[in-house]
Amino acid sequence: MDENTELYKELQPGTALNGGKYIIEKKIGEGGFGITYKAMQTGLNRSVCIKEYFLAGRCVRNTYARTVQLQGVGEDVFEKYRQAFVKEAQTLASLRHPNIVEVIDIFDENNTSYMVMPFIEGRSLQSIVEKNGPLPYPEAVNYIAQITNAVGYIHERHILHRDIKPENIMITADYKAILIDFGSAREFEQDKTQRHTSMLTHGYAPPEQYTANSRKGSYTDIYALGASLYFILTGQVPIEAAARSIEELPEPKSLNSKIPDEANRTIMKAMQLKVTDRYQTVQEFMDDLKNVHQDVPQKDEKSRKEKKEKKEKNSKQRTIIKRWLLLGVLAVVIVTAGIIATNMIVQHVKEKERIAKEIEEQQKHEKLLQELRFTYEGAIRDFDSNNNNIVVDPDGREGCQDWIKDALKSLQVIEQCEQDSLYPQLEVSPCFEDKYYLFQAKLVEARMNIYEKNKRDLEQDVHNPYYDTIRERLEYIDYILAQTHGKSVLNIQTDFTNAQNNTPAR
Repeated sequence: MDENTELYKELQPGTALNGGKYIIEKKIGEGGFGITYKAMQTGLNRSVCIKEYFLAGRCVRNTYARTVQLQGVGEDVFEKYRQAFVKEAQTLASLRHPNIVEVIDIFDENNTSYMVMPFIEGRSLQSIVEKNGPLPYPEAVNYIAQITNAVGYIHERHILHRDIKPENIMITADYKAILIDFGSAREFEQDKTQRHTSMLTHGYAPPEQYTANSRKGSYTDIYALGASLYFILTGQVPIEAAARSIEELPEPKSLNSKIPDEANRTIMKAMQLKVTDRYQTVQEFMDDLKNVHQDVPQKDEKSRKEKKEKKEKNSKQRTIIKRWLLLGVLAVVIVTAGIIATNMIVQHVKEKERIAKEIEEQQKHEKLLQELRFTYEGAIRDFDSNNNNIVVDPDGREGCQDWIKDALKSLQVIEQCEQDSLYPQLEVSPCFEDKYYLFQAKLVEARMNIYEKNKRDLEQDVHNPYYDTIRERLEYIDYILAQTHGKSVLNIQTDFTNAQNNTPAR
């Protein structure tokens, strides 16, 4: 490997795509499934946003050829998610709404896929609130109203967004709100049980998104709209739905006294755990938020009097009948009440057990993810320290076997972590390849330094304890370097003593 070779995960500024139609200017973001760039569309001389399908931790890039290559993942898995990426682009390309990001081009190149969108000059609601604090109520409602209008549009086309959150709402310089990132969007039939992959953002996802098989409907996105409004009015992410059976969600007004009572009630209703207790359409949600109610047409005075007299007469007759019916119904109620109460208790217990199990599984998953992150970050810190000591040893033991072994052990842990199935969820850039190259470079540098410092005595074959130790270090470095020609460090042997003992005598 050339020592001057630089390896990049992202495409570099100046890279041409789609036959020179687009020129990359800079990377502006990345996640578990893609890298986003700002680019120039040469023919129209306008800025665009290009999203590249790139599976974090499972892809590497051939820097010079720019092609994406797989690492630690099967081609079937890569292709499955690539098709989902293309599906997202096709979904967006079919939508035409002023508050929804538009896809203007889709193409394949470099062994992967790309979608092109207009470049939005602005900031996300998430970053605005994090920087400036909760928004004033009129401003917050204005933004949510625009996004609700967009969500109503996609619901009419039987599409659920499934990932509405402040981070996916961009605000332009002219205060226009635009809904982005349709990577989780799916087609749906209102109130039908459907199998959707469990993809969610804690705090904004309703309970039905925690399971693959559950009823989905407009109320699924309405929960997220309410949760987004909760955040931008309070500055706090709501308690995740899976934990709300054991921890009560604070009402937004208790966190910000300036929130109107009507808005407080609307948010809480939108975020009810039971789908039947939420708004069923975005129009109901928006009407209630704006305090809009349908006016009942007024009747003339005579009509109202006749209706009132008739109502009073019928009421008297019904009262007599009700008294007799009440006695019979009362007896039935007393008998059935016990049965109903028992069934309700049983159902309540089952529901609590189900939610508790889901919470336990989620917590177990989060714990594994946290342990992986802790191990990965610790291995990187240990590697950087040990690898540096191979050349710059504080005790003058340059090229010492202990530092080489410790650096290699940390490098093996880094490789194992990046091959873990949970690694893509860490959403961090893989560093194994860069660290591996650095490890090799340090070994070569240490060898050159040791040899140059002791060249004369080594060539004269001077033997004493000091130079015997120097020779052992050089032999050990050669022994490790001889095993570093592959793409993995997991099989590199560190026990040089056994290797020497097993070498046939010459």
